Amino acid sequence: MPLGKHVATFGARTIVLYQKQNMTNLRYDTWAWVRDEDTGQTSRFLLQAGPSYRRVETDYVLTSATDLVVLSYDRNLGGQMLVTQFRLNGTGVPTSATVVGSTAFGDANSRPKSMIRLSSGAVVFGWHQEGPANADGSVNVGFAYRGAGGAWSTVYPVVLSDPSGGTLTLSEMALAQHPVDGSVWAFSKRD
Repeated sequence: MPLGKHVATFGARTIVLYQKQNMTNLRYDTWAWVRDEDTGQTSRFLLQAGPSYRRVETDYVLTSATDLVVLSYDRNLGGQMLVTQFRLNGTGVPTSATVVGSTAFGDANSRPKSMIRLSSGAVVFGWHQEGPANADGSVNVGFAYRGAGGAWSTVYPVVLSDPSGGTLTLSEMALAQHPVDGSVWAFSKRD
């Protein structure tokens, strides 16, 4: 099954992540399919073996032709989010990947919602708390920013009020960078 909201591209390189069940241990392994448009070459390789719990990659971006940043969360255990950076290896088209580092965000009720690569090479992602809303019907959202040098900064909580007085926290989020001034815009729609 394909993962994430889109196909990640950088220059002539395209990558799609997907999961396959490993019939030996019945865990879900994450695989990568890569295509280089300049050469027409493709490859498929195991990105990472599935852990004992159900980790789901929800979004990913290429920050360079060889650097992949993946956002995931733990589906079964209620989930802390994890951002993992991979270095793609191989001449021509990549044939393997190495974990460069991982950083955890949020708590057991955090759900990743959107991730983008900025024109500077930085990465921004947003999340919200899933589960019961705050007493006033508001929901907490957060944002994390990883600069091109790799340092993270976060803003949490950003409290979004619910003008309808509902208690649902399910939502969708989209992040976009303004093409003229470079500012980052966040759009959140609660169901």
